[in-house]
Amino acid sequence: MKFTGHQFLEELRNSNDHLLNKFKIPGDDRKHQFWQKKGLSKIMYNKEVVEQKLNYIHLNPLQAHWNLVIDPNDYYFSSCSFYEQEDRRFDWLTDYRDTF
Repeated sequence: MKFTGHQFLEELRNSNDHLLNKFKIPGDDRKHQFWQKKGLSKIMYNKEVVEQKLNYIHLNPLQAHWNLVIDPNDYYFSSCSFYEQEDRRFDWLTDYRDTF
């Protein structure tokens, strides 16, 4: 999240200062905040929990309020096609099934 937050900050500084102002916060440790504080992490203690979370993530771009794609494999930033179509565009992805 730290890396991505810095990328957001850099991109908005270069392209959209007006939008950047929406992420300003009062505080001493930072001037902008992109993530909610104390985001809840979930322990993935078995294969079923991992699959439930992964299915949620893969189907999220299909929800009506996002309406990003019709097929979850078509969402570029998803790992869905990694699992369903053996797409290896992101060579750093690893298969959770190798862990369980």
